[in-house]
Amino acid sequence: MAKSASTNVYILLGGTADISDRIRSATLSTSYETIDLTTMGSDAYERLAGLQDYTLAITLAQDFAAADVDSMLWTLYDAGAGIALLMLFAGSTPGASNPSFAGTVIIDQYTPIDASVGEGHEIPLNCVCSGGTKLVRATS
Repeated sequence: MAKSASTNVYILLGGTADISDRIRSATLSTSYETIDLTTMGSDAYERLAGLQDYTLAITLAQDFAAADVDSMLWTLYDAGAGIALLMLFAGSTPGASNPSFAGTVIIDQYTPIDASVGEGHEIPLNCVCSGGTKLVRATS
């Protein structure tokens, strides 16, 4: 199995906001709601997968320049609507060893200013599943 270092994560939000060159860290997590169907007399739990959920947590370098990070993210956040998410581990071209993950999210937490004296201005951004669609993994 090949090993790799994370140096080129690609994230496109809303079809236009490419924030890839500002990312410090990114975590895409997915899970299913667990439905317990255990009944009396069972020797172990019986569970089913319910609705899928996914979240995207990002730390990125903030920039208040016109048409840069803050203006792009604020526009998407302020709309309060579902936006397209496209994420790849190594650049923007999907393939067998670089699958893409696509879904619909809302930005549920945007912190435009998170400052500490003498440090670079990095901010957290959190997105959650929206639109009633599952996260889709593709290799082409």
